[in-house]
Amino acid sequence: MNDLAETTGSETTTEAAGRTEIALLSGFPESGRRVLISWVNELGKERISIGFYAQKHTLSADDWDDTAAAELGPTDDYYIPEGWYEETWEGEVLYEITGDVVGWAPQPIFTAR
Repeated sequence: MNDLAETTGSETTTEAAGRTEIALLSGFPESGRRVLISWVNELGKERISIGFYAQKHTLSADDWDDTAAAELGPTDDYYIPEGWYEETWEGEVLYEITGDVVGWAPQPIFTAR
């Protein structure tokens, strides 16, 4: 897991050749907030995933399949370990992002034309 700066940057978008570019934010989003994550895997390949950041002892592991990796919190409840997680089409399966997280951006909001 890559430790990003504690502060968040500003969010900007630009359009070029029919493509919208979204500036990445540093720091961490609100725990559990679904965002776009830019990261580099172990093979050096850049990836964009939908997922979230789990701050320590903030997201319950009650509905999490990998209970062996859950952390026991100060109130004897189990929590998802701190880190970045990729969400997949399976829904109930979360994969920890083990590569270097470059930044994140809010999910775009699509409007009907």
